[in-house]
Amino acid sequence: MRLNISLKFLSTEGFPIHYHYWLQSAIYHVMEGEIADQVHTQGFEGDGRIFRLFTFSKLVGRYELSKDKKSIRFPEGANWIVSSPLNDILGSIAGGLLKQLTLRIGGTSAEITGIQVSHPNVQNETIRVRALSPVVAYSTLFRGDGSKYTVYLQPGEPEFKRIVAENLQKKWEGIRTWNQASKKDENEGAYSMNRVIDHLESEQRNVNIQMLNNPRMHILEYKGGIIKGYSGMMELTGPPKLLQVAIDAGLGSKNSQGCGCLEMMGRGITV
Repeated sequence: MRLNISLKFLSTEGFPIHYHYWLQSAIYHVMEGEIADQVHTQGFEGDGRIFRLFTFSKLVGRYELSKDKKSIRFPEGANWIVSSPLNDILGSIAGGLLKQLTLRIGGTSAEITGIQVSHPNVQNETIRVRALSPVVAYSTLFRGDGSKYTVYLQPGEPEFKRIVAENLQKKWEGIRTWNQASKKDENEGAYSMNRVIDHLESEQRNVNIQMLNNPRMHILEYKGGIIKGYSGMMELTGPPKLLQVAIDAGLGSKNSQGCGCLEMMGRGITV
């Protein structure tokens, strides 16, 4: 499920061009109830990894950059998508937004002029998608002295596809574990716990990723660090339940930092 949030900025001043951290902070600020603590401090465990199980898009609308290209403004407002496989998370976010009716991004306030709810539903083993925020895949390696460093991978590399596919399976486990712990109906929604997917052969559980155009690289600054990701149009093939995870929870890593948010495209898209 996802929220499409319409924003109108109350000031003509811009805010930092690397605003993902500010959007993430706004989400944590408006969340209410026990689920807020679960998301922010604990996360959801899936096969040894911790996930926040939400993602969001970049701001979409006509924009203007400052001369030094360090700040951005949206004079006509912007749309923003927040997505999660857990209704509890989106309900908490929507409730907080409706109470305060404003959103603060990097020192700039925006009026919330509308919130629409949608439920993109994956029904096929092949879907076409567009990245609304960069898709990230990385490996953590060790130097000779034992220190760590991060290698960001590009679409088309075998490791990129492997890491993204394994990440989806782990998110699936995190979603199912939460549903079981919160005693959700086993037949409820896109994440029923009938374990059908567990009985598939390992090769059938894989998700294949094919770029449909040349990927565009994005370098994001986040809390003093750098994140490298890629946007573009892709064709995803795999079990529909895993593709649904990609649509709802995001594709790749660092989803709760504003990466990997997808939009499903029609069959007849022009690339």
